[in-house]
Amino acid sequence: MISNLTKANVLRSVIAGCSVAQAGKAEKLGTERARTALNRICELLNLPNDLDAIHAEPDLYLESLAHFESLPQFELRTPLVAKLRQVLGLRSCRQLTPAMLAQVTASQLINQGISIVALADLQQWLLKHDLSLRHSPPVTEVDFREARKAIALLDAFDFDTESLEWQMNHLARPRARGRGRRAAATAPSTGRPAGESPSAGSAPASASASASASASAP
Repeated sequence: MISNLTKANVLRSVIAGCSVAQAGKAEKLGTERARTALNRICELLNLPNDLDAIHAEPDLYLESLAHFESLPQFELRTPLVAKLRQVLGLRSCRQLTPAMLAQVTASQLINQGISIVALADLQQWLLKHDLSLRHSPPVTEVDFREARKAIALLDAFDFDTESLEWQMNHLARPRARGRGRRAAATAPSTGRPAGESPSAGSAPASASASASASASAP
């Protein structure tokens, strides 16, 4: 996937007089990928993508590009912005600001289908603005699963994850106890304390009646 920053750089090079091949080479792209990048950025700007149009009105393209760079779609992947707009119920992508996203927790996003990779992108974007997703411990099974993946990745890179694993286990214990209580509450009642087996003196009534009938038989 070609980043929006790379697409913007290709367009700027073309505006400056470079060929598509030269613009692509500067961004380590082949000619075909550079052409794709140019077409895509022009599509995002709602402007024609042919070279004659770009060279005829360079100021229009530069102004449109500067405006686009001020939007969240520039730093974030466009499909992710579209997904966030849907998940958060935004009327416009312009509403997706760092300050607004900082009011949302990771749990809320994960449980609305935002991947752990996208979540990391969002957190990095917020950190650039000295903000963060609203801090909150994992809540759901999905939260715990994704958090464990993150810890496993850090462990693979030789980070000391012992304290993180301890915190994870500490947070997971109340959840495990809660599941145990729910299981006990829904188990069928036997009329006996848990773990007690029936004694010889508490045989079912049907068995006692059967024994009495046998004793009185001729």
